[in-house]
Amino acid sequence: MDQQQRDGLLKEEYFFLQKCYEDFDQRTLLIKGWSVTVSLGGLALGFQSKQQVIWILAGLSAVLFWVLEAKWKSFQYAFSPRIQEIEAYFRGDKKEGGVNPLQMYTAWFHSYQAPEDGTGRHWVRYGLLPFLLIPHVVTLLVAALLILLHDVRGPLW
Repeated sequence: MDQQQRDGLLKEEYFFLQKCYEDFDQRTLLIKGWSVTVSLGGLALGFQSKQQVIWILAGLSAVLFWVLEAKWKSFQYAFSPRIQEIEAYFRGDKKEGGVNPLQMYTAWFHSYQAPEDGTGRHWVRYGLLPFLLIPHVVTLLVAALLILLHDVRGPLW
């Protein structure tokens, strides 16, 4: 394969990777939207039905959406090293060895399986990012506060 073909394939791969990376953000917003709908709806339903257990379920659903979003971010961030590698190549930082095109899956899988922290639980670290915490932690804290108030002061209705 000549240099022009290689560069053309790398360019196509780069644009595809960028589109995939950005599409994850739209899906993340969908996860946040479902979290707000289900969790906050559960908090309101707890008042309406006068059952504390629904607040517990609302808090648990917030935790599940939080974990889901953190895992989703780990999938997204696994694309980053390959994007950076292609950018370095076109910037001229990596011309000597070159970059083989059409290695998106191999690069993603390697990045996902062997993150920089070496624990295999990189999604936990991503779950603690401030922009990822909201709205899940807010809902969880409100549910916990309602449960605590209900237990300490008696029924809130």
